Amino acid sequence: MSSLRHFPTRYASIDDCPDQFRDPLKRAINPTRNIYDIIYSPGFVSGRFSVPASVFCVTDQEWLIASEPKRKSQGIGLACVTYADTLFIGLTDILLYGQLKIDYASMQRSKSSVCYFNTVSLVSKIGFRKK
Repeated sequence: MSSLRHFPTRYASIDDCPDQFRDPLKRAINPTRNIYDIIYSPGFVSGRFSVPASVFCVTDQEWLIASEPKRKSQGIGLACVTYADTLFIGLTDILLYGQLKIDYASMQRSKSSVCYFNTVSLVSKIGFRKK
């Protein structure tokens, strides 16, 4: 399977995002916010390993990660956090694994969200089996 069509794409506005992400993002982002970046990363499946499609959005006061659910019966997962509530951004994960992991505080608990950006690195995770 070719991975050429599986690279992340940068969009100019929320209206350019795929249908399943468009409405949840519009509801989550205040229209008065300035949107700096919207990056869509398509889903990828190879054998038993799968990565859900996701959208990473950066505004002037917060960041959002919208991701497809593991079960189709669930809705789009959405993490919307202000910069003040962000605890840690995993840069090592971006460089090594192609994933952005952000830890944040929400309702007096720590949580984390993950967004995948580089499907080429999946080959190194899956590996090749010798027969």
